[in-house]
This record gives sequence, structure tokens and C-alpha cells, in this order.
Amino acid sequence: MRSFVSLVATSLLLASNSFAQVPPWANGQSAPYAVDPLASTENWRPLPGPKMPLDNGAGGGGWRPFGAPPGPGWSGSVQPGQGGPIPGMPGQAGNMPGMPGQAGNMPGMPGQAGNMPGMPSGASGGGQAGGAPGMPAIPGGASGSVQGGSKCQLKQETDFPGVPTKATMWTYVPKSFKEGNPIVVALHHCGGSASGFFQEMSGLGWAKMADDKGFLMIFAGSPEGSKGCWDVSSAASLKHDGGGDTQTIANMVKFAKKKYGAGDGVYLTGQSSGAMMTQLLSAVYPEDFVAGAAFSGVPAGCFRTEKPIGADWNNTCTGGTLNEPVSYWTQQAKDMYAGYSGSYPKMMLVHGTNDPILHYNDHREATKQWCGLHGFDPENPTKKEVLPSLPNYEASSYGSAVVAITAKGVTHDNPAKADLACNFFGL
Repeated sequence: MRSFVSLVATSLLLASNSFAQVPPWANGQSAPYAVDPLASTENWRPLPGPKMPLDNGAGGGGWRPFGAPPGPGWSGSVQPGQGGPIPGMPGQAGNMPGMPGQAGNMPGMPGQAGNMPGMPSGASGGGQAGGAPGMPAIPGGASGSVQGGSKCQLKQETDFPGVPTKATMWTYVPKSFKEGNPIVVALHHCGGSASGFFQEMSGLGWAKMADDKGFLMIFAGSPEGSKGCWDVSSAASLKHDGGGDTQTIANMVKFAKKKYGAGDGVYLTGQSSGAMMTQLLSAVYPEDFVAGAAFSGVPAGCFRTEKPIGADWNNTCTGGTLNEPVSYWTQQAKDMYAGYSGSYPKMMLVHGTNDPILHYNDHREATKQWCGLHGFDPENPTKKEVLPSLPNYEASSYGSAVVAITAKGVTHDNPAKADLACNFFGL
């Protein structure tokens, strides 16, 4: 009951903040479905404010994108006094409410309607625990299915053994899928679930994209007891075959290849905790993946704690106070797979400048890591452009291996856009 009351209170506050500010998405659209209720759990909470206060300066400032010259209005990497305050601290637009008019079961509240305050009334859900707010209940319990963009359905792979960490495996296999076609692994945010994330991602075009392109999708669900968060911090997860969530997800890929005959082209995408896992998996199992698209994440190893196994919180990482050299982040990744000498997956990083949960500077540090792994200088992109369809998205490209996108004015609710990711993947 205590967590339920906390979630309701948090949602009311975030919804009121959201409606008080014009959404940053193009054409005045409201926020998409990728809602990340981080503040509703004990492990994931909004930051109280900047961890490294900056002097008030002449400009609006914040953390400058790579390739942008320092000067008035930009604080630089960690140098105080050159720019204005860090944007996006609490008080900015927060999480938007879920999809109106649909069932929205709250976790652990069987048989009750789960609509959050401020959302139009929806039908009472079917009573299954663990659904994301504003998402339809799953008929038939944990082994049920959810309708996708076509007549295909998301289904749980009940014969997947869930080793070593008991994460659950769900698949969306479009009718257009053929043997040898690629796999896209989708990783949910903290407080989420595989089925809930499927609904969110379908709203962002992923189910239709899978139908059109013929790729299979794996929707992984974090283990029970994790509060819906991925383990991106423990020694077990940060080591190749170390017994953590990373190994379980890698085993899902092997399972899908064997069962469905999928090809070796495997891609990763995720939001928030899922974006962290996207980067971590790409470092721990680099030979298994072609590319990743991380929306609002942190570099692999940034969330490291002393906890031996299981999801944990690292406030130093979230606060954006780290300013490490490229060599540091490169070595962090390489240490996760001792003896590996092959190449690393391509990586697209998308982060909002107004993110109050994971500071925008984490985007800079992640850019350092993936540029280092691919032999690029993060301060010298090979190309910089504003995306024509998203005028507040500025992309810095490093060959074809790394794309770092600064989403100006976007908060932590950073949509994992199917067209953006699949274009980068080459699907």
C-alpha cells in the first residue's frame, strides 16, 4: 500500500509538471508512450539537484555537445562559471501519463482498475500483477499474449529456462519473419515489464516495423524482485558469463536462434534502465550484437557498485559528475570480457538535455566510451547535423560506428523511436 500511495503521489506531481510546460517533441505533439516511472521505486528516484553546482553565467548553458566550442552559455565539461545552470533539474516537465482509455493494472493490485489520476477513465483490468500504468491487462496470466501491430501477438517463451537470473523471455514473431532474418532485443525501463514495454514500443512504431521488415523481436522481462529494473551494476552482470542479467539475455538470443532459425544479425535497443543494459550487453557480449540504440542511458560500467548480484543504484553516475578520459571508459568495457580482441557493436546514443533522472553529462561520457572502442576522438565528429524530421535533435556522427544525438529540451521520457533506430541499424 505504501508503494502504491507513493506511485500515485509521484504521478500526480509529474503529470502537473508535464502539463505546465509545452512538450519538447516536434509539431507540438504530446509525449509518447515511453513513460518511465522511476520515481515510484526505492532504487530509482529523481535527483535532488546538481551534484556539481555551477556559477550563474551569461547564458542558458548546460553541458556542451561534443564538437561545440566552449564559451558563454556552455559550461564545458566540468568547468564552473562559464555557463548557466544545469537544465532539466526537478521542476521541469516530468513523466507524461499513459495511454488514455485503456486498462492500466497497477503491479500487485489484482482485479482493480489501474488508471492513474489525470488520465481519462479506462476499463478495469483483468487482475494480473506487474503491468505498466496505462497499459492493458494481459489476458491469460503470465503466459498469455498481447496483440501487436498486425494479427501477430507477443507471447511468452515458457520453455526458456530463464538462467541464470530468471529473467523472462517474450517474443514478437511477425508473419513476414523468415529463417535467417535478424533479431531486435528490446529492453524495458525501470519499473517496466516485457509486455508493458511491447505496448509502448508498438506505439512508437516497432511492431509495424517488424511486420514490414520481417525481423523477430525479443522483449526481455527483468527478474521477479528487481522492482522492474535491470542489473547493470553488479560484478555478476559486468562480466562475460558472470551469472548476471547480461548472461540471461545473451541466452535468450541463443534460444531464439535455435528455436526460430534467426540469423546472426542481432540488435539491441532500450530506454533508461534498458538503455544502460543495451550499452552493457554490447560491452560484455560484443560478439553477439551488431549494433545498439540507447535512449537515455549511461556508459557501460558507470553504474558499477559493490553489490555482488542484482539491480542497484549509483548516485555518482546519475548525477553527471564523472569526467573521465576516453581511455578510462574504453578500459572499463574491455575489462568486462577478458581476452576478447574482436570488434564492438556500433552504437547510437540519444539523450535529452533536460533529463532530471540521468544527467545529460552521462551522454558525454557514453560518447567517449563508444568513440574510444571504435577509434574516434569524441571531440571531432566526422559529421554534425540537425535531423530534418526532428529539429531539436542534433546528431554527431563518428564514421558509421557511433552516432551521439543531443535531444534539446527532451526530459527522461525519451522515445525509443523505431524509424530512428532501424535507420541506424540498416534494417
